[in-house]
Amino acid sequence: MLSMAACYGRYLLMFGGLSWLFWFGRSHPEEMRRVTLYFFGAFLIIIFVWNMIESLAWNYDLRRSRLASVGTFYGARQFPKK
Repeated sequence: MLSMAACYGRYLLMFGGLSWLFWFGRSHPEEMRRVTLYFFGAFLIIIFVWNMIESLAWNYDLRRSRLASVGTFYGARQFPKK
């Protein structure tokens, strides 16, 4: 459940960020280029961190259901071989 919540949370985060960018762009059209540049710079950092959170949640769920051992680390879309 934790990894599924992290996966859906990523889409909510992206939708919220894009909504904010459109709202701010309509309010401040003269600063749109700078805000877009800052947004995409921060967006790349957030995606990297969110990918790590999602992978950690996925591995926690796999360990809790005893599909993976403590020393293994799987990507968020990688399934363990049994």
